[in-house]
Amino acid sequence: MGYLAYLPCPQSAWLAWMGVPMHMFQAALLHPYFQINHPKSTRLCRMIAIPICIYLALATIERRSFLPLDKYIHFNFGFVTMPTFHLICLSFIFGFHQGPVFKSEVELFNQNAQDQAEGRDEHHGADQQTEKGAHHPKPLASHSSNQSRNRKSKSKSSRGKKCNDTTEEKQKGSSPTDQTSITKNDPTKTSVDKTPPIGELARWVAALFMNPRGLICVWAPPENVVPIQKNLNPKYFVPNLLLRTAVMHFWFQFVCALGVEVVVNSNGDFDHFLFERIGLPPLRIIKLVSPFYMTVLLGGGAYSGFALAGGLFNILEISIISLLRVILPKNNSLRPDPLNPYNYPPLFNTPWLRTSLTEFWGKGWQAVFRHHFLFCGAQPMYKIFHIFGPTIGKLAAVMGAMGLSAAMHEFCLVAVSEIDPTFSSSRMFLGQGVGIALEAIFKLVTGHKVSGPLGWIWTFAFIIFNGRPMVDAWIQRGLGRGVLPIQEWGLIQHLVPFGPLITDEVYAWLMSWV
Repeated sequence: MGYLAYLPCPQSAWLAWMGVPMHMFQAALLHPYFQINHPKSTRLCRMIAIPICIYLALATIERRSFLPLDKYIHFNFGFVTMPTFHLICLSFIFGFHQGPVFKSEVELFNQNAQDQAEGRDEHHGADQQTEKGAHHPKPLASHSSNQSRNRKSKSKSSRGKKCNDTTEEKQKGSSPTDQTSITKNDPTKTSVDKTPPIGELARWVAALFMNPRGLICVWAPPENVVPIQKNLNPKYFVPNLLLRTAVMHFWFQFVCALGVEVVVNSNGDFDHFLFERIGLPPLRIIKLVSPFYMTVLLGGGAYSGFALAGGLFNILEISIISLLRVILPKNNSLRPDPLNPYNYPPLFNTPWLRTSLTEFWGKGWQAVFRHHFLFCGAQPMYKIFHIFGPTIGKLAAVMGAMGLSAAMHEFCLVAVSEIDPTFSSSRMFLGQGVGIALEAIFKLVTGHKVSGPLGWIWTFAFIIFNGRPMVDAWIQRGLGRGVLPIQEWGLIQHLVPFGPLITDEVYAWLMSWV
């Protein structure tokens, strides 16, 4: 467990998840009512919660991990330490974010800013009038002051109405795609006139947590990163989602079966697997590229694993929405709005077709942690280095984002294993940042972007070459050691998502239900 083992840890397994309510508390204070009516106090509370959330996330890793660590490093990496890093980043985002969270709240905050500006102008005008005309009767000044206060009060009480009217006008004049997007945002329509009820607040927090890519948030990735599917027929959406998830499930099964054969039965030696176990002829070209096969295989596992997790997450959310709409009455504040298929695009955007590192990491790869890397990595670095010029600032932002990605992978491994003295994970992702910087320099010198067939070769050769030391280090620390060979798989390993990775405890729990 390393240094994290010295942090005091709750002994109860239920208390190991006590950090989640703290994050929900932070998220609830981002509600427009609290930000507009109590901006200073709620922001202070959110910032005070940051170190508490970080400590709880780190100190409870031991209770949330499956033992022995050297046997289940693959399971703990994906289901324990990576969500922990996600929660740590969320604590910073929820703590320091100011302004609207959902797109439907932009008009509300704009109206509030306009009201405040009008109030300042009226106050300034009243002061000038008082200075110029001190001989005016006092009752008139009192009447003017009361009129000003009444205007502010009316303006404040009409913010929600103005926001909803503006939203309705936009909805009438928007395309069908935009209308479906607005429909999805209905759970986030709020009013700042009074404290939100528990049902509204619960829906608001749930909408924030159930959108890890922030597709309905103001920080949503652009359409060229997460493309919106056009002319999507809602009737075929769920079957297509189930089919796509099933394909990713069987792809992940294949990666696990092949990976275990190499890691366990061939001790991570792909030459032994190819030439001794399969019996391929020891051709020189095969020997030349065989050291990189495990890198490609693990990359395929990361792709299929993320896509499978994303599909399961969407299926769970859709099931909860459908169930609540059936069992809850229409006037219940907890009842969600109808399902909007446009807000469930695929997790990846054809990364295998990308012809540059910039496109691969910026547009092709999954965008689940995109806002984390931008908010906690790229934006701080840009603010520090942009004084040296916009180019230096942008390059520093790239290195900040890739540096945070390096820290995430290094942390996720160290937290359930031991420190890698070569820091291969950090070198891998920092190297990707260097590659992106080289592409930017190439564009400045030649006037052309890296693209085409040569760009495709450059992209994947650079990723695979830099990824090999990281993969070797992970295998040395036990990655895949606890996965059963395919010959020993039972029905659960074949049919349950991520079945080959499940621990003995999870397997016993699943068997108790069979």
